[in-house]
Amino acid sequence: MFVNLAMVDSLDNVHTIDEARRAFQSLNVTYELDGAPLAVRVTPVQPVLDDVTLLDPNATVGFRQRTGAILAPEALSVGSHTEQVRVFENGILLFDLGLVTFYVDAAGTGACL
Repeated sequence: MFVNLAMVDSLDNVHTIDEARRAFQSLNVTYELDGAPLAVRVTPVQPVLDDVTLLDPNATVGFRQRTGAILAPEALSVGSHTEQVRVFENGILLFDLGLVTFYVDAAGTGACL
């Protein structure tokens, strides 16, 4: 599970990786899994190497940072689970992706065939 945040020059006024690093420092991503906080890792800020105009038609450079967790199969029981991701800027809620429900199938059933 991860969220990919991106910034571009045209919208966020970041033109260098150092400017992007400083801008990303004001952001904090929180994850909850089944109502409990989930420990996450944050990747280093990286330049966007694909077409940045897909992020904004006026962009010429972009940068991204990913926040998330990789869970071992035994970390999730069979059945329904919920996750909630929130992004804060300087401690203020910027956006909430809402509750997302997903299902874990038992070994040998459903998607685990």
